[in-house]
Parts: sequence; structure tokens; C-alpha cells
Amino acid sequence: MTRRRREPNSWTTLRLPEGGLATCILDLATPLFAALGAEPTPEQTRGAIEIAVAFWNASVEGSEQWEHRNLKPLREVKKCLGTARAPDTKVSMFDALAQRWRATSRFDPRLVASWSYDVVDDQPRLICEVTLPEGVRAEVPPPAEKRISIGGAFLDEVRIRQTATSLTGYPVDNHRGWIGGDGTATVEASMPTALQLLADGRLPRIGGEPVDLVVCGRHLPSMVLSQIRCGEAYGHNVKAVLLFKPSAASSTEEKRG
Repeated sequence: MTRRRREPNSWTTLRLPEGGLATCILDLATPLFAALGAEPTPEQTRGAIEIAVAFWNASVEGSEQWEHRNLKPLREVKKCLGTARAPDTKVSMFDALAQRWRATSRFDPRLVASWSYDVVDDQPRLICEVTLPEGVRAEVPPPAEKRISIGGAFLDEVRIRQTATSLTGYPVDNHRGWIGGDGTATVEASMPTALQLLADGRLPRIGGEPVDLVVCGRHLPSMVLSQIRCGEAYGHNVKAVLLFKPSAASSTEEKRG
């Protein structure tokens, strides 16, 4: 199943959503279930799920997150649905599914490799086996003690736009931090990551509003950015060194404690 042209040894690494794929498929199939009426048969329900799975996989194939999209499966699903309308709406069933998928799952890279649907003790149960597109592999979350967070954003999860359809980021090994004996915290982050945090409003100005940090596995509340400087450069990987100090309110609270 060809999804995009790539170098033989290149991979796209993506962090997978936490929600179960079966739950996503059932949510996507809501308009299809509504069209079946109040008491559909198991066969009718399976038919709706089959359409939802086909639409899901076709949408992943044609997702805008890929440099080379495969839109043929999506056209085939649209042709299969024909002129069917979503219940209580003026839109086609295809458009209703597309709107639902774009609203909740447009960047989900998972494909349904196989699925089964049964009713056990009067409870419906959908099981989906997950696979990934060719050239895509799942990102394994790094150990918590190695991750750094500023203002609720983990540095290894920050994404910087490269083109209209592609984003990049810097893994956990590109950032490091340490906590001083005086309660200060120093974070050494890749410069593009620091700039993106600034653009997103996560990184305040020097002396600005306090933010929460996670450094060395410790949660440091109410820290104020007191200094920023350019660190060492390794090739094109320039570092931003950020020094944080406890806010006055935080220091007072700690003394009271």
C-alpha cells in the first residue's frame, strides 16, 4: 500500500492519540447509525461499521499531513455512498462523515487493519487491530524524568511549521534542564522550540507572569523567567538557555510552609 514516496531508510515518527481506535470508529459512524433507525439488526450495524472503517482508512490515506496524498480510496467511498443523506440534515452522508472526521481525527495516522463486531451480554463490542501507513512508526514516549515542560507544554511535543503541510520538532535528547540549590531552574532548549513557545504565549517575557515547569521529573510551580541567552551551537542546532527563579509569591509561600 503506497502512501508517499520516500527514501528507503527514512521514517516519519508520530505520537499516536491516546483514545482507542474502536471508539473513534464508533463516533465517526454516528450519522450512519442514525440512518438505521431505533432498532437496527446486528447485520445492519456491521454494515454501517464497515462503511465507517472504509471511510476512516480512506481519509487517513488522503490526509493533508502527507506530502503525497492518495485520494483514490476516498473517491471510491464517495461513489459507494452515492446520494445518501445524513438524517435530519441537508448534507450528504459523505460530507457528514468528512465533517466529523476533520473535527476530531484529521491528524490521526492510525489505520484499521482488521475489525470484529459482536454483541456480548446485550452489549455491543467493536475490536480494531491497528496498523500504520507505510513509512510511519509510532513514537515511544520518553521517560518522564527526561522530559521538560514549560507552561504546560512538553518541549519534545512542540511542533514548528516548516511548510503548509509539514511540521518538525526536537526530541527529548535535544533539551536538558537542572535545578539549582537555590531553587532556580535552568532549561537548555533548542532555539526553534523556544521561539515557538514564545510565539504560542507559553514562554513569558523576562520578569513576566510566572509559569509552571517540569524539570528532572519535578513539578516547579510559579517560576519566573529571569534570563535568556544563546547557548552552545552544535552545527545548526543552536540552544537557548533559560533561567527561571521562583516567584516572590512562591518563595513567601514556601517560607510559610
